[in-house]
Amino acid sequence: MEILNALDGCMAAYLREALPDEAGGEPRAAEHPCHGRFVEKMKRITRAWAGEASPGEAHAAVVYILEAALRERGPGVIRQTLLAAQEAVPALLPLLDPEDCAALLAGYRECYPEEDWLPAQHLVAGALEEAGRDDVSE
Repeated sequence: MEILNALDGCMAAYLREALPDEAGGEPRAAEHPCHGRFVEKMKRITRAWAGEASPGEAHAAVVYILEAALRERGPGVIRQTLLAAQEAVPALLPLLDPEDCAALLAGYRECYPEEDWLPAQHLVAGALEEAGRDDVSE
């Protein structure tokens, strides 16, 4: 799936830049622009693919983004940036069935305790909740 390749390439480039010393060195400081650039690039990728991806590709991309912070157990700044990158998810939700969005939200709440959510996570949960309603009118 091309969207997953684009997201994975963006993620790999970010991790190379944010963790310049792969031998256990310190990540770049939270103020370093690489973190914000990564979040913005992830949002650009999902917006670009929102008109081209199939529902299956969109679902796989949403899962990839939502689970990234679970897969990467690196330093706190990396995990927080991966959580912030979840802001890229809402662009793909119109391609998913409401049932899929509701299931994604339930899984999200299981993986990420709500009391620890960052603003981006509240945004994503709200978007999933709205997209998961069967009675959403266009």
